Amino acid sequence: MHQVFTFTAKIIPGQVDDLKAYLGSLAPGQPNSGDLPLSKLKNLHFASLVIVDASAALPPYLVFENNIDGTIDAHIERLCSAAASGLHEMFSRCEAYGTGPVDVGRLRRYLRDRVLLPNAAFVGNCGRSVRRINAESGLVDDIENRVDGLLSAGPAPASQELYDAVRSAIAGDKSWALAPKGRLSGSDLLKRRLRVLALIPLGLLELFVRPAVAILIVRRVSGKKPPLLLSLALVAAPVVAIAIVLRYHETRDKPNTSPLLPQQLKRLTAAEDKVGQNHFASVSEVKAGGFRRSVLRIVLFVIGRLAAGVYVNGTLGLLDNIHFAQWVVLDDGRRLLFLTNYDGSWENYLDDFIDKAANGLTAIWSNTAGFPRARFLFWGGATNERQFKTSARRTQIPAAVWYSAYPELTVTTIENNSALRDGLAKRLQGSAVDTWLQRL
Repeated sequence: MHQVFTFTAKIIPGQVDDLKAYLGSLAPGQPNSGDLPLSKLKNLHFASLVIVDASAALPPYLVFENNIDGTIDAHIERLCSAAASGLHEMFSRCEAYGTGPVDVGRLRRYLRDRVLLPNAAFVGNCGRSVRRINAESGLVDDIENRVDGLLSAGPAPASQELYDAVRSAIAGDKSWALAPKGRLSGSDLLKRRLRVLALIPLGLLELFVRPAVAILIVRRVSGKKPPLLLSLALVAAPVVAIAIVLRYHETRDKPNTSPLLPQQLKRLTAAEDKVGQNHFASVSEVKAGGFRRSVLRIVLFVIGRLAAGVYVNGTLGLLDNIHFAQWVVLDDGRRLLFLTNYDGSWENYLDDFIDKAANGLTAIWSNTAGFPRARFLFWGGATNERQFKTSARRTQIPAAVWYSAYPELTVTTIENNSALRDGLAKRLQGSAVDTWLQRL
């Protein structure tokens, strides 16, 4: 149902400042008119436009983040229909687009060629479309108004009487709300679970196929079964070898401990904490060498599968404030792009990461330059709070344009709204009614 991706295009050398100026001229905050009327796209949850500056021999990019309902092709059609002139202005400053007047066919082909799927992605309110999120928010407003009206009309009715009255009124005005609507269909959830379960045999096969071959060779050469200790040593050899190589790299890591420049911090915080939701984008240099790049891709593969198949109830592990997140490897593994839309302040967001997901955070970003030193991939790293937050700020890029289809709703609120709707559909009785009323 959901698609998380970016349109990523290399910017023509010398055009970066001009493109920044154009993006800065677009309506700030929630663009709904002019060249980029994002609110006309009723399937769009969140979007952002970010410019990734050139680094050493690496090119600058324009990154157009999209978190949508439905297919990418259908979204491109809607996007070209609603914002062709704005897209033309942006991408005319990017490589391989060309010059001339607006050509929707050319623009459509260009966008399709620059779709970049993430190496890992997470959707907080899984199974909820933009339409459903907004409809359920309006439904809960209606429920609250009806409950307030009944309570103020006279003596407070019993919980069951109050619930039945509200349900009866909703059935007349919003009958759709009484139809059960889960997060995911049974078949979709089964497919997600099977993808996660497939990690186990594939991982074991990849890790132990070589030791198994080695054991067979020993048996073939010696003519007898290898001793138990030798067999165990051969099986454990890949794990031990990887751990040794990893630890070798970690002991030679050089964290960037230099302080952040005040003017840089001021620029980054200028657009933050304006509403209940915020956006964070960062680009990190991946540490040199094929080993680090391989480790990063493996970690992202595992996290992506877990996010799609396990964390479908509004949380990523213990984190309950992320609407969408994606990790994208750029430039043949030399840079890591991270984009996320979340609830609350930047400080609270990073504190939650440290308190609830430091191991996963370290497993990803310990493969990037300047990150606090890790131990065996999962430990250390992000638990060094000061260095971690400075590292996050150092790699952060402010979004030139950011859009949210429901800026006042948190992940938790959306989950709660769906639960209230489910309560209407189930014809609750007894103590379940009290639990339902407590959600209001």
